[in-house]
Amino acid sequence: MKIRNIKTLFRSGIIRQRFTSREVAFENVSGLEALIIIDEVDRPKVIRAGGRDIVISDVGYIWYQLALRGLCWWLSAAFNDTGELIELYFDITSGNRFHDPDNPEFTDMYLDVVVTPNGDIRVLDRDELDEARRAGLITETEYNDALAQCSELCDLLSEKKTYFIEHCKKAMRELIDKLITE
Repeated sequence: MKIRNIKTLFRSGIIRQRFTSREVAFENVSGLEALIIIDEVDRPKVIRAGGRDIVISDVGYIWYQLALRGLCWWLSAAFNDTGELIELYFDITSGNRFHDPDNPEFTDMYLDVVVTPNGDIRVLDRDELDEARRAGLITETEYNDALAQCSELCDLLSEKKTYFIEHCKKAMRELIDKLITE
């Protein structure tokens, strides 16, 4: 299992970036939200989704993150260099930890959920979760917890995907303003 944190989650391929964060209350849960503006990359990061290549990291791209206490998911939203939403990406976690309040972390439980700008919801990497269980990297309990958390998140997103999309867009604009004034 990979342990990731808010300050280094998107370091891969990024040479220079700007970062800011702030405490946040989201749906009556506290946590931290952060913004990364990518200024220089060694090469664009491209993923294959829906039968096409999608750039998710390049010069001028923006990543918003939301880490909340007591929840078992971590939200990242990718925006292109014109500020258009590329996707919402939810890592299913074993819980978000705030030992360092300025740099929370999580243990990635392999399973992910993506919400596209048009509202499609897709579960990713079920095969990775299954393989982790077979290989003994996670316990049966962790496996079942990840599936349950994923199911709960998908139910929540079915009801509130527009709310999540709009929250990410608004927070992104606010954090850009904060970064400019710092």
